[in-house]
Amino acid sequence: MFQLRSSSRLSFSRRLICAICCEKESFGSLPKYAEFMRDLQEVSRGVVVNSPGWEQKLRDNQQQFAEAWVKRPAFKAAYDAMSNADYVNALYANAGVLPTQAERDSLVNALDTASESRASILLDVAANVAFRQKEHNSAFVLMQYFGYLRRDPAAAPDSDLSGYNFWLNKLNQFGGNYIDAEMIKAFITSIEYRQRFAQYVSPQSGLLTPGAARRRSRAGLFPCVGKRPRLCGCPPRSLVR
Repeated sequence: MFQLRSSSRLSFSRRLICAICCEKESFGSLPKYAEFMRDLQEVSRGVVVNSPGWEQKLRDNQQQFAEAWVKRPAFKAAYDAMSNADYVNALYANAGVLPTQAERDSLVNALDTASESRASILLDVAANVAFRQKEHNSAFVLMQYFGYLRRDPAAAPDSDLSGYNFWLNKLNQFGGNYIDAEMIKAFITSIEYRQRFAQYVSPQSGLLTPGAARRRSRAGLFPCVGKRPRLCGCPPRSLVR
């Protein structure tokens, strides 16, 4: 089974969590697919894992992303009129995390003394360990929809979040073990997912023909065939022979 190196996993996790947690703590909601992909590109821009200075580049990207985020009309409409204390309280309330009094006071004081900006505080809350742990399973399920189906969980053919909630509850029941929960298996064997590759699949065998797989892999259309874990939406090895 393909495994990302630890530094690559860490980098990818940081980029995902930054984009997801900023949406959650700001508005208490899940990010939309199109907006998320755009945001992920911004956070990832120029980051080459294990190249000199890549971690600092990622931190710089996150800061720039947060600074742009707090200037978005929806964010300004929600928070510009708030006091610093109310701002911090609102972020934690949306995140569903109860900070200690010391943590809360520290962030409010940083804003009052202008030692940190509201963008920096946004990242501070996003980096909260309890917040990230709480959002881990939710983010994992969301990535199945974004990566394999390339749509929002409530988008057609779904009409609400019942499917998303089903998988989130199941993943929670299995303690976050997506293999035992058979989540990825369900997504890559779904009719919706396989129909994305119908034009490349033999009607007789239901598998990608060797020629089709090779041509599209060389063209970069399926760069990750057979690799796991995978969020790009390329076909699994079970479709390729």
